Amino acid sequence: MQWISVKEKLPEQNCWVLVSTNMGIGIAQYNQVFTEWGYVSLTSLRQSTVIKILHWAELPEAPAGDFDPDAGGFQKQVKLY
Repeated sequence: MQWISVKEKLPEQNCWVLVSTNMGIGIAQYNQVFTEWGYVSLTSLRQSTVIKILHWAELPEAPAGDFDPDAGGFQKQVKLY
């Protein structure tokens, strides 16, 4: 896994990524149309009205055999539109 600075590059439209913020690590989705981050969820219990995303990384593949497409679970990237 490689962390990418948001100053260098931003993720593709509507894909879930790991994020490193000023408040901790979590997951988020980037919206290229509105050029903003949405659905940010941090692993820490800290609460803040200002979360600054500094780096992001692609989610790793799930271990072989874990994903069951018939179970209705989440996939690596969830398209909302």
